[in-house]
Amino acid sequence: EKFAAYNVGCLATKDADGKLSGVISERDYVQKVALLGKVSKEMKVKQISTKAANLITASPSDTVDACMQKMLTRDIRHLPVIDENNN
Repeated sequence: EKFAAYNVGCLATKDADGKLSGVISERDYVQKVALLGKVSKEMKVKQISTKAANLITASPSDTVDACMQKMLTRDIRHLPVIDENNN
């Protein structure tokens, strides 16, 4: 619902300290909920999100070209940009 409401394809998740803990995308939803016949109201975000340990990220100083290379070589559609404090 939030994807459609805000017209976005990906949402960042944060831990109790406000640090990036992962991302959940429309692709995650489709592959891990809708296609498997699960009920989204019973699923927790942490069950289907990509965890921070597995995230490919960029820093604010990365070039656009470097970011595109990361995305293309890893076949990802979203690249969170985080600073040295994981914000």
